Amino acid sequence: MIARGHYVAPSTRIGNQWHRFDRGTAGKRLSAHFRYIEYRARGKEESRDSRHLFTALAPGDEDNKTAAASIPRREALESIMSHTGQKVYFHQFILSCAESEQVSDGRTMVREVMRDFERERNMRLTWYAVEHTNTEHRHWHIVLAGSGEDRDTGERRDVLMAARDYQFLRETAHELSDHEFTHQIEHYYREDENQERQDMRELASLVLREDRPGQDHQERGEMTDHTGWTRIAARLANQGPKQDRDNREGDYDR
Repeated sequence: MIARGHYVAPSTRIGNQWHRFDRGTAGKRLSAHFRYIEYRARGKEESRDSRHLFTALAPGDEDNKTAAASIPRREALESIMSHTGQKVYFHQFILSCAESEQVSDGRTMVREVMRDFERERNMRLTWYAVEHTNTEHRHWHIVLAGSGEDRDTGERRDVLMAARDYQFLRETAHELSDHEFTHQIEHYYREDENQERQDMRELASLVLREDRPGQDHQERGEMTDHTGWTRIAARLANQGPKQDRDNREGDYDR
């Protein structure tokens, strides 16, 4: 997952030059950015509705169908500009999938990433995002206000983004992608296979310890591979009186 961005502050470097931005100019820049990410040329599978602004769900709104409705640009603009910081007005950044990363529900993924980021910073944050699928790599444009509330004290604090914060966003988004889920499933599958092999070893060892007539050294040699364990266990299970087999099968039921 790729995460990169920049910020708009009272003194902001653009290229090789520093520029001064007052709140009015910063607001106009943010309004233009919202228009850009909402109306930029859309891909074949995108629609006007798919480009709407979204943000965190309010508590209890997880199952509310109207909670994901499009947020008006003016509402998002006013919300961000009412949470600007002393050092930074707002941050603009992008989360983008790598080739091996697939995301089933992009909005849910972004909400979970930003929720985890709030916990990491111990702050209540104000943010808005738009999903884009018009390029080879699916991505999300996110605007984060320059200040947030401390969860413990309720005081307003500046939100400053360092390299470690972008690293946290990258790693969290990667963990929430289908790529990571697929690798977890593969890991669990390998663990199950290893456990099954271990169970077969224990079963075969238990069967061989029984002093059964007719068992020779060749049969014991078959225990060195998985197929050998299967053959010897199956063959020994069919040896001896039927009553003995029934008793042994009953042991597994107890």
